[in-house]
Amino acid sequence: MSDKKVFEMDENLKLRTDLIYFHQTIRECIHKEIALDSRDEHYKCTNMGCWMQFWFRTEEEYHVFDHRVIKEFDFVKSEKEYKKKIKSLKLKAKKEKEMLEKSKNLY
Repeated sequence: MSDKKVFEMDENLKLRTDLIYFHQTIRECIHKEIALDSRDEHYKCTNMGCWMQFWFRTEEEYHVFDHRVIKEFDFVKSEKEYKKKIKSLKLKAKKEKEMLEKSKNLY
């Protein structure tokens, strides 16, 4: 990863975007299953990294997604696994960068 900031000012004091950070969007997840998160009492998508919240105001709104609701899901465990996955990807990228720099120094 770069040590640069996301937004930097150029010589004209205008913001310039060097890096663009993004996350998984709604379109990439079909929310196959949703479950009630007991920590905040909200229904959320169970797909790792999505966790989109569903707010049901009426019972009719709930019944639209009733076939997708599962009884139990461990969001804490899922979040921990996701954090491990992100850390391992960062570590892998760092090692690859170091290897590339070492190979450049050989020539």
